[in-house]
Amino acid sequence: MSRIAILGSEPDALAAAIVLARAGREVHVFEPSDQIGGRAWSAHSIAPGCMAQGYHHDVFVAPDTMKALGLLAEGLTTTHAPASISWRDGTCAEVSASETAALQARHARMAIYDVTGAQLARQAAPQLLGERDWMSIARAGLSVRMLGARNMSDLLRRSPLAIRDDLDEDGLHGDVAAGEALKALFGTWLGPFDPTATALACLRHTLRKSTVASGVTLCETLATRAKNAGVVFHVGQPIEGIDIGADGADGVRVGGARHATDAILHGADPKALLRLLDPLQRPPSLSRDLEHLRARGTIAIAHLATKGPLLPHAQQTTGCARLATTLETMERAHDAKKRGRMPEEPGLTVRQWADVSPDGLKSSTVCVHGVPHTLKDSDAVTGWLQHALSEHFGATKPEAIEVVLPSQMARADGMHGTHIYHAETSLDQLWSLRPAQSLVAAGTRIPGLYHASLASHPGPLAVCNAGTQAAQTILSDLS
Repeated sequence: MSRIAILGSEPDALAAAIVLARAGREVHVFEPSDQIGGRAWSAHSIAPGCMAQGYHHDVFVAPDTMKALGLLAEGLTTTHAPASISWRDGTCAEVSASETAALQARHARMAIYDVTGAQLARQAAPQLLGERDWMSIARAGLSVRMLGARNMSDLLRRSPLAIRDDLDEDGLHGDVAAGEALKALFGTWLGPFDPTATALACLRHTLRKSTVASGVTLCETLATRAKNAGVVFHVGQPIEGIDIGADGADGVRVGGARHATDAILHGADPKALLRLLDPLQRPPSLSRDLEHLRARGTIAIAHLATKGPLLPHAQQTTGCARLATTLETMERAHDAKKRGRMPEEPGLTVRQWADVSPDGLKSSTVCVHGVPHTLKDSDAVTGWLQHALSEHFGATKPEAIEVVLPSQMARADGMHGTHIYHAETSLDQLWSLRPAQSLVAAGTRIPGLYHASLASHPGPLAVCNAGTQAAQTILSDLS
């Protein structure tokens, strides 16, 4: 029986473990932190009875992937992606009927591309090196051609546009347009006036109907499925290195012991892979490609415990909202971020959790957009959040507040960048360029060593897809 080591326990790594164990392989998952998923994908207490739900919420998982991994059988449910709500006159309000109609028309137009987007997310990215790889590109082109001449022309015309121009064509302006732009720009280094963000908006819209509210719940469900499939977990042991023999990767060193393997899957920050390899044994192309991988964080995570709900009544049923003021304010925030300053009015994505503590406290997670990766002092974010809670939400001072800056994520989680996805989401870091040509289709150019994480195609656009694709590659190579 083939023995496979998986380094890290993020969702893509766990998805790969499930597929490999079901195929009859002996699978061992090694997680250096004391919790499966690490701090980014696990819960911890911020007040008595109030749990902070990691760094990730509203996670996209493709419906066919959820079914294949058996997540629905474990009771995992999907929810609504955050809706945009108005932020007028210093208060939260519902979007008007005319604005709702314009939003619905925009979403209906973008839904035409759903099948094509899902197909691109489902397929492994080609390496662009040989004739077979170019055939993959040709097939992807044919899937776009199936949209029809009019829709294909509209897609090709709009994709290079700045999100501001695309929203203007759809008749969306002000805070409603800003909320839609915030969705497209999540996790990017782009502003609303920068080109190509419209293409990202189309990709994000593809899987909007299969959103898992809590990344912690997703990770826990995957871990349960993996254990049921026979996967063995080793938690709280430092991963010290990967051994490369004459025929490729043949072992891992964990907690002072060596574990012989037939294959190794690295499932975390791709730059951390370099640290685990002897510099004399790793391919020069791997080091060179990963040097150019951009992972500048733009999102701070705030965990709150408050006496009452944060969101307006209309949003309390879904427990989520996306708030921004205007596109111009977003552009100024983008400029401040580039200069290493805290924006005056950053955008917010709020996820309010259903649980209530014995003391009547409700917990919420807030993503603060546009926080520079160089910022070291969390007081600026904390102060702004307390002001926003009072001015815009009418909430009292939180009973507890915990802010995690991009720079603090790197220190706490051993990441080499400061991005919660390990790599920025941009057109030049998608598909065959995510995370780099040396790591396309789960390969590393070292026999027996593979990689799959949020930094791999399709990344956060379809979580777990990279892991399942990597598992199929490993099974094919072992057979």
